[in-house]
Amino acid sequence: MKEKVIIRLSEARTRKVKRLLRARKGTVSDLVEDLLDKAVKLPARRSWVDELFGSAKFSDADLANDERLRDLVKGARTKPRYKTGKKA
Repeated sequence: MKEKVIIRLSEARTRKVKRLLRARKGTVSDLVEDLLDKAVKLPARRSWVDELFGSAKFSDADLANDERLRDLVKGARTKPRYKTGKKA
């Protein structure tokens, strides 16, 4: 069962949407329904920082040689992914 919902738009925007939908032989209701379906299906967007988190790999030697890099890694609360140098 469909339910009536009121959406308030400017007159100019309403004219543009209706003109577009007339050409496509669609309705405002169908357009809104499609847009809402797409919005519900989309996963939450992650920022590019979140995507990169944990992807940097630095050795202990890298961190020992570069103070700025060491401070960045420490500030990001990450740990080196692998160690280089002498085997134990």
